[in-house]
Amino acid sequence: MVRLINIIKQNLKKPASAQEPLLAPVPLVASNPEEQFKENPFRKKVVSAQDEKRAKAKSGGDLKEVYFLVHSAARLAFDQILHKDKITEAIIRVADIFEADPYSELLLMGYSFSKKSYLPAHITNDVIFTVAFARSLGFERAEVIGLGIAAFCHDLGMSNFEGISKKGQQLTQQEIEDIKQHPLRSAELVRPVFSETIAAVVMDIHERENGQGYPRGIPAVQIHLWAKIIAVVDTFEALTHPRVFRSAYSPYEAMKMIIKKKDILFDDVVVKRFIDFMSIYPVGALVNLNSGEVAIVVGSHAGSPTRPLVKVVINENREIEENGVLINLVEREFVYITGAVEPDKEKELLYFLKPRGLVDLDEV
Repeated sequence: MVRLINIIKQNLKKPASAQEPLLAPVPLVASNPEEQFKENPFRKKVVSAQDEKRAKAKSGGDLKEVYFLVHSAARLAFDQILHKDKITEAIIRVADIFEADPYSELLLMGYSFSKKSYLPAHITNDVIFTVAFARSLGFERAEVIGLGIAAFCHDLGMSNFEGISKKGQQLTQQEIEDIKQHPLRSAELVRPVFSETIAAVVMDIHERENGQGYPRGIPAVQIHLWAKIIAVVDTFEALTHPRVFRSAYSPYEAMKMIIKKKDILFDDVVVKRFIDFMSIYPVGALVNLNSGEVAIVVGSHAGSPTRPLVKVVINENREIEENGVLINLVEREFVYITGAVEPDKEKELLYFLKPRGLVDLDEV
């Protein structure tokens, strides 16, 4: 782990002005989440009525409205009903939120999950992570929205293979080959509604740096930059959610897996900038502090991947902090992360605290 952190720090030593150019888009060429716990091991901290009222005021009702706006558009799209204006409006709303607050709690809602409608939830989360990441890269507003639309559209072709994707057993080679054709179907659905650029990006998102992606297996130099950005986001989102054949990985575990594959599957510069935005302990990760507190990562600092902005969720007395204090670890020299919360412990915390702003999609 120490070696991994040192490698990342070395990669991030250069000042922003000296890093590889990323901001200009390139031209187009050709343990079970349902595990139950009988007894809550955490004590609820006693708070005043005024504090409870203040907490309700910050509950994120407007953010949930925006989340469901994207989610409802995604559900319609998977029924092959693509409302261009509704999709664009939903993504504009997401872009507005992250322009006002780069680390809005909407980002934490990107960890929401639905067993009943996995694909619409996956698309919604991809849009949230992509728009937030694109905004951090300094793209113009129109490009941020374009990236959001491409993220929204890239898996629509999976509607033809939803039965296969829900199989609780290993896929046959033929089923794997069939699923690899879904970007072609996605592009067909998108082309009459959005621009040719969006359709071309949609085609490239599952391509990889080593030329072993799909559907065409093209080399890295031919993959659109927007597709490279969405590919990292899409993989991170997929890893942090359970599938029928595996449990979810924690955000920290998912980030480690992506780092190991930079320059093999993912563009090295894009991965570095993703770390800048999310940190090695990604936004949404639960971490242990040397103070004895447990915190959730809510922001990061470029060049300081191990010292993000965190919010305390469990204090040193094991009391739940519903309005936990924010700690900027860059400014607090003697407070630091001792490690990510272990997976089993994380499930326990998520079950009782729901700290990531999760919305209950299966009730919709």
